[in-house]
Amino acid sequence: MPKYSKSSVRVENPYSFLALNIFREAFRDIECYYKGQGNVEERVAGKESIEWIRKMKGNFKILAGSTKYSIEEMHQFCMRKINEIKKEAYVGKKVVRKN
Repeated sequence: MPKYSKSSVRVENPYSFLALNIFREAFRDIECYYKGQGNVEERVAGKESIEWIRKMKGNFKILAGSTKYSIEEMHQFCMRKINEIKKEAYVGKKVVRKN
């Protein structure tokens, strides 16, 4: 039996692995959008990702379908993650109300 290096990882479904990494990148862009960090392209990509994930259409629907989760489960997970990112971004910010 050949030996593999410890750094090599065997993935059962490479499409699922790729899809999850693309979602991870989308969440990073969404974080840039809500926190106002990163460059303009990242913030624009974050805003677009939010819209596409909310509707779970186009590439995100295809990506969700390539994971081991149902599209509904993946959509719910993504929406929870977006809400967590949004909450973290607004923690510590003061809202000034005019009376």
